[in-house]
Amino acid sequence: MTYTIDTNKVVSEIFNDEAVIVNLASGAYYSFKGSAIAIWQLIGAGYSDQEVIEQFKDSESINQFIAFLVQENLITTSDVTVKEPITIDLQFVRPEYKKYDDMKDLLLLDPIHEVDQTGWPHKKAE
Repeated sequence: MTYTIDTNKVVSEIFNDEAVIVNLASGAYYSFKGSAIAIWQLIGAGYSDQEVIEQFKDSESINQFIAFLVQENLITTSDVTVKEPITIDLQFVRPEYKKYDDMKDLLLLDPIHEVDQTGWPHKKAE
């Protein structure tokens, strides 16, 4: 199955040995380490789940990680079969991923419509 990242709702950045992903719709953010970074990049480049598994030869942890991505609405199924060229580290290290929601209220705050005169991040009184 092929998946896509809805870049209108999900943004990500990779910093050396960690990827940070933010779900703008839910306010949750995630830390990916190990092969979770490469899997995220491969999915974003249009590789199917089976192609990702073939790269790493570890179906159990990859299937668990992809199921987590779907459950968290970070990826959705796609009919697109075009793959972007990608260069990544294909040495498998068990995917590590953590979810955080401690900044949910700030991330969901609409800085244009829901702030008072003092500006963001001060929420307007209701």
